[in-house]
Order: sequence, then structure tokens, then C-alpha cells
Amino acid sequence: MSSSVVKNRAEPIVYLFPGQGSQFRGMGRELFEGNAVYRAAMLRLDDVCQGRLGHSVVEEIYAARNANAPFVRTLHTHPAIFMTEYALATALSERGVAPDYCVGASLGEFAAAVIAGALPVRLALDLVISQAQCLEAHCAQDGGMLAVLDDSALYSKTPSMYENSELAAVNSRGHFVLAGAQEGLRRVAAYLEQSGRAYQALPVVLGYHSKHIEPASRAFLDVLERTPELSQRPTPSPTVGLMSSRRGGAVHELSRTHFWEVAAGPMYFREVVASLEQRGAHRYVDLGPSSALSNLAKLNLHPDSKSKVYPIMSQFRGELSKFEGLHAALGQGLPARANDEASGNDER
Repeated sequence: MSSSVVKNRAEPIVYLFPGQGSQFRGMGRELFEGNAVYRAAMLRLDDVCQGRLGHSVVEEIYAARNANAPFVRTLHTHPAIFMTEYALATALSERGVAPDYCVGASLGEFAAAVIAGALPVRLALDLVISQAQCLEAHCAQDGGMLAVLDDSALYSKTPSMYENSELAAVNSRGHFVLAGAQEGLRRVAAYLEQSGRAYQALPVVLGYHSKHIEPASRAFLDVLERTPELSQRPTPSPTVGLMSSRRGGAVHELSRTHFWEVAAGPMYFREVVASLEQRGAHRYVDLGPSSALSNLAKLNLHPDSKSKVYPIMSQFRGELSKFEGLHAALGQGLPARANDEASGNDER
């Protein structure tokens, strides 16, 4: 972050970066059309994507011809989510807003590491694209994930669940996620419907945080092993607090395998929020496309908590006004700076 960015120390600011399943066509459109810094960041990263993939990810997100098509192909959604989150953090930085903590969940761990100062943005995007390529090349695209509105203890008590899926995430006392092959998830869904329990299928074609993506592990671990920035020890320390939903707490150094583990292992978002809340009130800002983590953060707050949660983007639009209002809501009161100071991290 630029040294001219000032943090408000009264209540620490926590950036939330979600992962797969949060995406939708047209995400961030108002910001892309109405905020020059957001747009410039998206286009800079899209140049990288065009060089690696031979086509524009920005067009995949915004082109009218794609408006009604499913947005689930990993090679498109992986970079799209990362780009959207990074661009929003960059636009907030230009307004003088900066986090005290960055919380990553699954794919969101890449953007969290970048904004926390632990990873260059160009390298992060390259790794995101490489992970997507490995997942498409080595995994059957017949997986999925189900978000269940119930206590996660239900999983270990229910054969229809543990015989047909894996526990991918525990997000709050009343929200957990299952992952696996679609065939098994259909049996889980049938049980949930029969028992009257609420659930939602996420827009993904892979069972992240489960054995379903294990076939891609060797290929992506080889990519990580060949990445000098992750091989050197110690790796750069985060310049702000970096919190991992995979770890359930703080990360002080990135391991060589970190960016595979965050895709393959279970997530513990609930533990991250609990750790932060033990320190006092915070202001949680969701930088994801659909405000998924802001909703989960609210579920984890004690009724007496003084913390506040701020979503920005959603499928219901209004994101530009929320973005403009956030600056005042956080009490920063800082003037906008020149666009060339806006980057959340050097584009190396």
C-alpha cells in the first residue's frame, strides 16, 4: 500500500475476500463503468489474461452476448473473481481506505495475500490462471458444492451426508458447505429436501475443498515448486494482518504449498471471525462480487458486538453508491489521491 494511505485506528478495518461460487455475469459493472481506478485495474489485469489465455476475461464478465450464459468455467471465473476483488481494493486505496487485516477464503486467499503485501499482483494472477488450467486439465468437471443452513454437527450424524460428500467449510454456527461429485451431492440434496432443510447449490463445476480436485494436486504443486518467490525463505512478511480461512487464523509466512491447500483443504471462516472479535470491534468490508462473506460475518457476530459489516457488490446493483458511501461510513475523511498512487500493491 502507498505510504500516504492512512488507517483509522479506532476500529480496525477488515477486508473480506471470498472465492469460487461468489461470481456472476456483470459483477462490478457499475464500478467498471463509473470508477476510473477500478476500470483501469481491471483492464491492466485483463492484458495479462489475454497474454496467457488468448482472450479477454473482462469480455467474459461484461459482454452482452454472454449475459444469459452460465458463468462457471473455471478458466474464466478464477481470474474474474481475483480481478474483481483486486480492482475494488485498488479503488478503495485511491480513496484513502486501507485494511488493518485481510481475510481470504479459498480462491480469495490470493487477493488477500496481494493486498496484505505478501505477494505481487502479477504473480498472484499468474498462479490463479495456472491453478485454473490444472483444475480443468486434470479434474472431471462434474463436481459441485452445497451450502447448508444448519449446524455443521449434522454432517457427522447423517450417513446421507458423510457417505456422499465432504465437509468443505464451516462458516458459522448455522452455515456449512459440502463438496464432492454431483452424483453424491444429488443424494445429499434429496435428503435435505426430504428433511425440510434449506440449502443452495453454488455455481461451480468442481468440488473444491474435497478429494474431487485431488487429481490436479501434483500439477499445481509443481507450478508452486517452480515459483522462486515461494521457494525463497523467508517469504515476504505481510505488511498488514493476513488471516486465512484455511488456517482459521493468522498467516505470517506463505508456505510453498499454501495456495494449493487453500483450494483443497477445509475452510474455517468462523474461527477467523471469532479470533478477530476477541480483540474487540471491527469494521468488516466485503470485497467479493456477491457479498457472501459479509452475510456470513454477520452470522458470526455476538448480539452485543459493536462491529459493523459493509457489503459493496451484489447482484442487486447499487454498488457504486455503496462504494461512495463507504468512505464516509468508515470515517476516513481523506481526499482522493492521484490515480497513479492507487495501486494496492506494485504490479510486478
